[in-house]
Amino acid sequence: MNIENNYPSINKKINYFLLIKKVVGIIFIISFICCLIVNLSLGGSLWCFYVLFGEVILYFIFFKRFLVDNIMIYRVCFIFLLIIIYFYYIDLINNTNWSFLVNDILIYILLLLQIISFFINYNYHKYMIVMMLFSSLCSIIIGILSILRVLPFNWAIIVSFSLAIIVLVMLFVFYHKLTILELKKYFSLK
Repeated sequence: MNIENNYPSINKKINYFLLIKKVVGIIFIISFICCLIVNLSLGGSLWCFYVLFGEVILYFIFFKRFLVDNIMIYRVCFIFLLIIIYFYYIDLINNTNWSFLVNDILIYILLLLQIISFFINYNYHKYMIVMMLFSSLCSIIIGILSILRVLPFNWAIIVSFSLAIIVLVMLFVFYHKLTILELKKYFSLK
């Protein structure tokens, strides 16, 4: 019995994005291993982990595709948060206090970007309320910790703390129904 195949032949297409992603991943791994070998042979602080965290940030900037909320302002805010964590990480390894000033300025810029994005296109970015709420709560916690003298106190903390209070008042006075609705959607278990 002779069976004929009537189906069209399948042409396998090369996904260049995945290919480039794999090549860059291999380059990142090789560069980290080389930096680790040089760092361990020369001694000193573990600067090879700076390279590793920088590679992680580059991966998230160029290759990470968010499944939910894949818009530019969300990606920018996520990258800002990664950079803030990176600066704290560098500061933790080197035992300095320079990152507190820089990160407070970055948190202030992040809050400004979120506010501007929220008001430019309100209907499209109204789910940014949760992100604005979390950023302002983070800034308020840092401000309270600096008032209690746990963290260094500087002018950038005052500016970001006051902007965060303004954002919270704005969200809960003018947009209280939408804020509660978005929080319910964000923490929904369905």
